[in-house]
Formats: sequence, C-alpha cells, structure tokens
Amino acid sequence: MAGASGRGFGLAALVVSLALVATACAGDDEQGTDQAATQQEQTATNQTQTREEQAPAAATGTIVGRATDEDSGRPLSDVYIVVGYQGVQRAAVTGPDGRYVVPEVPAGEPAAILGFHENNYRYHNSRYDADVVPRLEPGQTFDYDFTVRQLGPGGQPEVSDAAIGTATARPGDTVEFGLTVTEGGEGGLSEEVFAASPELGRVAWLRPAEGNRFRGALTIPRDTPPGDYPFAFFAASKKCYDPETFPRRVLRVVAP
Repeated sequence: MAGASGRGFGLAALVVSLALVATACAGDDEQGTDQAATQQEQTATNQTQTREEQAPAAATGTIVGRATDEDSGRPLSDVYIVVGYQGVQRAAVTGPDGRYVVPEVPAGEPAAILGFHENNYRYHNSRYDADVVPRLEPGQTFDYDFTVRQLGPGGQPEVSDAAIGTATARPGDTVEFGLTVTEGGEGGLSEEVFAASPELGRVAWLRPAEGNRFRGALTIPRDTPPGDYPFAFFAASKKCYDPETFPRRVLRVVAP
C-alpha cells in the first residue's frame, strides 16, 4: 500500500508539473503576441508621423520671377512681393537683379501675386493686371515676371503709427500689427493693407478696426530661427497708388 501511495503521489506531481509548463508556454505565447502587436502599432505610428512630417513640404510649390521698370526695362530691387494675401499670406522682396523667390506656397490655393515699391510706383496685382491667379501643384515652380511704373505724386494713401503688438515673440506665437490710414489715396482705399516681412516670409493682412486704424495678426512659423525680422507697412488705393515711403518696424524672435 505504501508503494502504491508513493506512485500515486509521484503521478500527481508529474501532472501538476506538466500543467505548470503548459501554463508557462501559453503565457510566453501571449506575451510574444502582445510584443508583436505593440511593435506593429509602433511601426504604423512612426510611418504616420513620417508622412505627416513630409506632407507640408510635399504640398507646397514655389513662385519665382523678376520685376522691372516699365519705361526703362531695368530690374527693380526692393519690390515687396505679397502672395495670396487672403489665404496663403507669403512675402518676399526682389534683389538687385529684380528677381524674387517665394517658397512654401500651399498647393491648390489661389495665389495672386502683388508687387509694391516705394517712390511713387504703381502697385501691381496679377489678378487684375494680367488675369493670373496661379494654383500650384505640389512641387511646382511657377514663373511670373511683371513690370511697374512710376506715377505722378499726389494720389498715395497716407499711413502712420505703424506698430507691432510686442517687441519679442517665440515661434508659434501669434503677433498683432496695427496701422493708421488717414487718407485712402486716389480712388479711395483698397483692401490691400499689409505688414510684410520678406525675411520671415510672411505677411499680415490688416483690416478695418476702429476709426482709421487697421489691425491684423500672423503666427510665427515654428521653425523660425532666433533673430530680428523687419516688417514694412503699406496700403494701396483703388487707383493702384501706394505710399511714397513704407514705415518699418522690427520684431525680435527668440528661442522657444
């Protein structure tokens, strides 16, 4: 009897041991499945993040061109370029050769090209002067040359009290701008009232606020490096005059 009991105990122990091994193996399988699922989810997340990071660059194009004097044909420097002010809101300025480059123009958006120059030059609007309002394809470079000419003095809008709402800002901050327009110029004031920074590549569209005051805002791009960013303020009359001189203010962007 004692021998039978010993054999029974040994058999029971063996059954328990096998059950424990089976349970452990099942746990390993479940853990392995969980790890594989987690890795797949992480891979999918990384791929999604990569696509999101690449999307902005892939969904933009570039506008390039040259501004010249209509009478002499010579290239004009310091022509402020405003692209798609009602939506796109990009800015640039022509160099000594009259050429300009406007990168990161959102694809598919109407992108009228405006040119403003001091010293009594007529302002240019591609929509009305050339019936051109490009909508870029992703990765497209659109070439647009135009001419401007000097007008007689006396029809310019009168602007003053240009202001930036803060002396310093960080990437991602929204900054307010203000300008007083005391005289709309020949034909009355048009809706093109701006604060533009070619160095920042952005423009704030200023709209009527109180009295003769115009206000607007823009958000500093998150990849903006620290530095000083000048803004020029200008407006246009309905007869295409702009101010003889553009007030300027500087915004300092600091590290986040």
